[in-house]
Amino acid sequence: MEVVTDMLRALETRHHLGVNPIQRLFLLLFLSLSLPLFSPNTTLAAQTTLAWAPPVNPDGTPFTGVAGYHLYFGTASGTYTQSVDTGNVTSYTIGSLADGTTYYFVVTDYDTAGNESGFSNEVSRAFPAPSTTSVPASYQITATAGNGGTITPQGTVSVNQATNQISIIKTVTASQGTSVSFTVTANQGYQISNVTVDGISVGKITVYTFNNINSNHSITANFTTTTSTSPLKGDIDSDGVVSLADALTVLRSVTNNTQLTADQKSRADIWPLDASGKPLGDGIVNLNDALLILRRAVGLVTW
Repeated sequence: MEVVTDMLRALETRHHLGVNPIQRLFLLLFLSLSLPLFSPNTTLAAQTTLAWAPPVNPDGTPFTGVAGYHLYFGTASGTYTQSVDTGNVTSYTIGSLADGTTYYFVVTDYDTAGNESGFSNEVSRAFPAPSTTSVPASYQITATAGNGGTITPQGTVSVNQATNQISIIKTVTASQGTSVSFTVTANQGYQISNVTVDGISVGKITVYTFNNINSNHSITANFTTTTSTSPLKGDIDSDGVVSLADALTVLRSVTNNTQLTADQKSRADIWPLDASGKPLGDGIVNLNDALLILRRAVGLVTW
């Protein structure tokens, strides 16, 4: 797997009604390539994984107004005939791309009001036509470890590794029908916050095995520091971030009378905020708490 590193940066100006233009350094898009090997009985198309760094303000601080991203692509430079709303994530795998074709990719961000940024830098990738030579079928597993830990494949497998200053990305080639296990390890001072397999969360696991491999896969591990001694208010699932999932958990507890644990209630009781914008709490978990957690999750408030 190859990671493109000679990307461009651009300044972006977004206009909001009644608000002065906000100028910031736009996100940097990079691309890693994942291609299957073909046999006479294999008709799978190519796929590629793209990732981008979140935008920052000119002073280098994070830009907190992003609600999600749109990924645009097409077969001609500057002309993007297809798009995907990736949600508020910074990497995405596109499959079913045509072999023997060059694709061009850009990404934009948008806020909760639907305002969309201009395009990022463009990256491209040419997918070769399938080889007519009969070769044993094999597939690729893209393993991405965020800052603070590693993902290590077990056994004798072929591994290519790349680094993008944020994550370590390993591409493991496995023969059809085999199994490959991965070990997730947090560095000292860090802990596992979440592991996703093919884009679906599987929790804070330390080992995952792909059995009877018959397609390409991905596994991603994220880590958080363990320096904080107090729980993050609003973080109901204790994954180190306040997210939409936390707001939904509290909302379900209010509307469906589902039970929260004592620890979850302590994290959920955040309304009202004090004069400095910190969660004060009133001893009750209700709709006010769910709405305030939702506002934090989409970047409208911080604490």
